[in-house]
Amino acid sequence: MELNSLIKGKVTGHVVNSRKDFLDLNGSIINLDYIGPDWYHDISYSPNLISKSVISINANNYNFTGGAHGNSHITGLNYHLDPLFIINIEELFSYKDHDNVLAFLSSYCHEELKKIYIDWLDIDTTSEEFNPDTIFWEGSLTPEWKNFSNYFISKNGLEIIFNTYSVSSYAFGLHIIPIHYEQFIKVIEDTEQIQSLIEKLK
Repeated sequence: MELNSLIKGKVTGHVVNSRKDFLDLNGSIINLDYIGPDWYHDISYSPNLISKSVISINANNYNFTGGAHGNSHITGLNYHLDPLFIINIEELFSYKDHDNVLAFLSSYCHEELKKIYIDWLDIDTTSEEFNPDTIFWEGSLTPEWKNFSNYFISKNGLEIIFNTYSVSSYAFGLHIIPIHYEQFIKVIEDTEQIQSLIEKLK
């Protein structure tokens, strides 16, 4: 199957890159018989959604190469089936609605992540020292597609993925913000593309 070949190619790419990293740091090619606690690389793929026309895959890549902790990174792989092609988030909306969608994504994700951040640190939001505009990395939630391009398609909506370090420190962790399709429909004029996706998920 064509999709299996694509995923196999991605796995191969991860393995090749990890071996290159080992070579760059260690000065020798990785030994397949090597056993040690300092290096660990795990790749897993699991379905987030499967329908007759669309599949959304959770690609989880974990690396530990020494230090205080490893690094885990989730990537959403979203494909249309027959014909097979990748579904980028911006392609779900008419070009004339892009500005409205980006403004909505920026505002909504900021608010949802802010709630998590405040709860995590038990912040007193009435304090004069609290500034909600500076709690996340500069530019990490601005209305640009690159900030929201990592996502899952689900039956009820889109799920925006924020990996560790994407908006804040490692300790803040990984967060996935679900957004119902109806919330997108409220902010766009042309609903044809998003409605087409919803129909394909039935």
